[in-house]
This record gives sequence, C-alpha cells and structure tokens, in this order.
Amino acid sequence: MNHLYGYRDLLTYRVLFEAKKDARQLYMGALWWVLEPAAQIAVLYLVFGILMQRGGPGFVGFLVVGFVFWRWFDSSCKKGMQAMMSAKPILTQVKLPAWLFPVTDILSVAIRFVVILSLLIAFAVLYSGQFGSAYLMLPPLLILNLLLVLSIGTLFATITPFFPDSTKIVENLFTLLFFSSGIFYDISQMGERASELLYLNPVAVLLSSYRGIMLQNEAPSPDMFLRISLAVAITFTLAVLVYRRARPGMAKALLR
Repeated sequence: MNHLYGYRDLLTYRVLFEAKKDARQLYMGALWWVLEPAAQIAVLYLVFGILMQRGGPGFVGFLVVGFVFWRWFDSSCKKGMQAMMSAKPILTQVKLPAWLFPVTDILSVAIRFVVILSLLIAFAVLYSGQFGSAYLMLPPLLILNLLLVLSIGTLFATITPFFPDSTKIVENLFTLLFFSSGIFYDISQMGERASELLYLNPVAVLLSSYRGIMLQNEAPSPDMFLRISLAVAITFTLAVLVYRRARPGMAKALLR
C-alpha cells in the first residue's frame, strides 16, 4: 500500500492524461463515448430483437444494461492488456514499476465509464420506473467489477511482452465470454444445469446483478457477491504472482 501511495501523483496524472487523450483522438470527442455503444446496441437489437425475434417484454432495457457493462469490462481489460507494450519506450529506459501502466489505463477507462453510467442509471429509472434501496448495492458491485478488470488487465499485460501471440488467444477468449455472458439472452431461462454452468463466468454474474438492481430493484444475493469476490481474489492473486515472477525479465522481454 505504501508503494502504491508513493506513486499517487504519477497515477493521478496518467489516469487524467489517458482519459483526455482518448477524447482528443476521437473525431467527435467525448460525445462518441455515448454514441458508439448506442450504435452497437441498436445493431444487436435489430439482429436479436427484430430479425431473430429473440426479444420480448423488457428486452430493450435488458440488452442496454447488459451491453453497457460488458463494454466497460471488455474495453478495460483489452486496454490494460496492451499497456506495457505501449509503454515500451518508457519501461526500457526509465526504472518504473510496469504495473503502473495497465492500472492507469484501466482507471482512465473507468473515468470515461462514469459519464456513461450516469446516463445508464437515468435510462434505467425511466425505463423501469424503479429507483429503490437496491441501488445501495451498486457501489460495492462496481468496486468488485473494477478490481476484477484491474486484475485481469494487469495479468494479461504482464504476459503479453513474453508471449505477444497471446493477444490472439485473448481475443478468442473474449469472444467466448461475450456469447456466454447473457448479454442478449436470459441465462436464468436456460434450465438449471445450463444456468449453473454459465454462471461460473463472473461476467455473467455481474450482468445479472446489475440488471436486478437497475431493472427490478432487486439486490444481488449473497451467493452472487461470493462468486464475484472469489473471482476477484483468484485473478488478483494470479496477477500478483505472475507479475512478481515476470518483473526481473520485463525490460528484456519488451526489447525483443
């Protein structure tokens, strides 16, 4: 913790710098942060809700909440995964802890997500007509979600310099996660055995919990929190162990 506190100024600067840079690099700036997911949701609704007729009552809200939180998870992990490779000119010449770069990149995405989250909450309240005590569980759920993406992003970022082709494996893994997380279908309606299998995926548990809070005013069950907390504990521990093992050879790996 003291080590992290010692880099607080650098962390703060890089988080804000990355968030501003993302906005400047896009043609429409921060407005595109909202328009891009809206366009993707429209495509998914057209395909699954209209053409394939897989929707039903409440499908729009179900899809919007699920996709927005999936996109945060997906973009955070992938941005974090590339962070150490992107910082190669710095890490090979300046003695800095490599974990700073995935952490700051992921936190910059989180700042951008706050804007979208505020709009999503407004949408969910208007759409469902509910805003109750279940929302008190949203902050701890968001913290667990952030810890999960920090752990996964840092883990992948540490592996990538040693195995550059791992990015292709991760892309396929995230495609599998996309289709197994219940973004455009209700896992609870798939039968007990299939549901239990799919709920081994912590992203599916997170999406189900967010929908319960925002669309039904239902707080996540203790079992849901336990599953997510366990996933965070496992990925965080794995990220720390892999980073400690890889740290001595990181600069050499980046120079290959």
